[in-house]
Amino acid sequence: MSFRVRRIREFLARALRPTRKKVVIAVLAVVVLGVLIFWNVRMRGSVQPGGSVAQRTITLSKDSLSESITVTGTVESDSVANVTTQLTYPVAEIRVQVGDEVSKGDVICVLDTTDLEKELAQKQESLSDTIATAQKNYDTALENYNSATDKLNSATSEYQSTGQALESARNAFQNVNSSVTSYQTAYDTALEAQQKAGAALNSDSGVVAAQAEVDAAKAALEAAQDEASRAQAQANLDAANAKLAQAQANAQVLADAYNTATANLQTAEAQLNTAKANCGWDQLQQAYSQADQAWLSAKASYESALENQKNAKTSPENAQEQLSSAGESDEITDLKEKIEDCTIAATQDGTVTAINATVGAAANTGIVAVLQDTDHLKVSVTIDEDDIKKVAVGQSVRIKSDATGDEEINGTLTQLSQTASSSQDGSTGFGAEVTVDETDSGLLIGLSAKAEILLSEKEDVYTVPYDAVTTDENGNSIIYAKKQGEDTFEEVPVTTGMETDYYVEISGEDLYEGMEVQISISDTAVTEEQEGEMEMPTEMQGGVMAAPSDMGAAMEGRPSGGRAGMGG
Repeated sequence: MSFRVRRIREFLARALRPTRKKVVIAVLAVVVLGVLIFWNVRMRGSVQPGGSVAQRTITLSKDSLSESITVTGTVESDSVANVTTQLTYPVAEIRVQVGDEVSKGDVICVLDTTDLEKELAQKQESLSDTIATAQKNYDTALENYNSATDKLNSATSEYQSTGQALESARNAFQNVNSSVTSYQTAYDTALEAQQKAGAALNSDSGVVAAQAEVDAAKAALEAAQDEASRAQAQANLDAANAKLAQAQANAQVLADAYNTATANLQTAEAQLNTAKANCGWDQLQQAYSQADQAWLSAKASYESALENQKNAKTSPENAQEQLSSAGESDEITDLKEKIEDCTIAATQDGTVTAINATVGAAANTGIVAVLQDTDHLKVSVTIDEDDIKKVAVGQSVRIKSDATGDEEINGTLTQLSQTASSSQDGSTGFGAEVTVDETDSGLLIGLSAKAEILLSEKEDVYTVPYDAVTTDENGNSIIYAKKQGEDTFEEVPVTTGMETDYYVEISGEDLYEGMEVQISISDTAVTEEQEGEMEMPTEMQGGVMAAPSDMGAAMEGRPSGGRAGMGG
């Protein structure tokens, strides 16, 4: 099977495979097939005198070859901003018109702020009164705090001076007190001895007990009835009297000891008093005590003044907070923000494409104006489900429109939906976006444009139309090239590479620049089977079968701009 027949069968199989568009595609395929059969027969060559057929050739040269799919879409702005407001005040002024170029921050329109200004003035007047009252309270609290601070400073000074006086009195007293220490020790010792002697005397109960025994013995003697009893009672009475005499003697010893201790105490006390009088101990002790009392009183005054100053400090702080809060008002802040928001400005650079406001009428909450960036455009397209696996984000795109004529504009496939959607005609496609790379492209928002997505591309390769390639009896690809210096053609083996719907890449060691290659096989150069074969340079573009965009170029046997795939 020849190369061309294989291509035709592949094309028909692709075009006629079951899809939702198979009826339309089948009809178009039949129509285009009929046209191409007629074109192929005519292009075989015109009959020359003698029955020979004219040979159509091309001159082989290296060029670029690309494979692509073409889709149609609509030019849109790559950046659309809606200028909105939530206010419904009347529109006082509109400063732009549709079509104006604006920069970010330019005023679009201004709303009437008369009522807001009046309400703000009332709120500010009321706020002024509140601030005045808060200021007065703060001044009073500050005055009280300053007074408390002055009192604290005075109390602190007094506390410090009495402390110093106490320290001096204590030192003076301690100095003289050391000189009477021995006398004081002797007095304390004598006092302790006298107290012990008195305690021993007071605690002695021997005399009382002995006297009780004597009284009991006397009673027993008087009660005795016989001699024996009287003799025994008398003996007991004598023993009791002896015991009483001993107890009385012991008591006298304790009394003498107490008297001696008392005399010693009196002597020690007299000596202590004399020593104190000689050094002025009483006066210094009294001065020390008075200094201590003065210091304690100053300390109490200082602590009280400190507490009062602490309490007084919180008053101006609270008054300051009240004064600060009095200078703030959420209502006034809200009013100022509303007044500011009544000046509605552009949120980005762009062209005004719509205005939804009228002077004198209340502003509609929502979109006031629409801004579109005309320097950064995109083309929204739909990729057919049959082609979705061929494309990928980042692929280069050539864009054309009726408004820009034959000029091709560079673009990039930047967005590709992963979810298919159905159109009204029942076809299925995937939404995509092509970013226009040029800022001054000449494209206008809303125009229809064709986008040729480049799937693959090769540079500096030999390319020929499909009609130039056939197969030999072994099924190897060959072309017919004119022998140098002769009018006859010979087979040249080639290897085919990248293919498009119009052209095929060929390579081989026998190929060279300027080689004349036959593209319309004559009756003398091909078999009868090959005469019945035909070329079908058609393509599927966005789900529609289309004829070559440069039919004249294909018929003349030359590549159209070195690439194919840009549908008409």
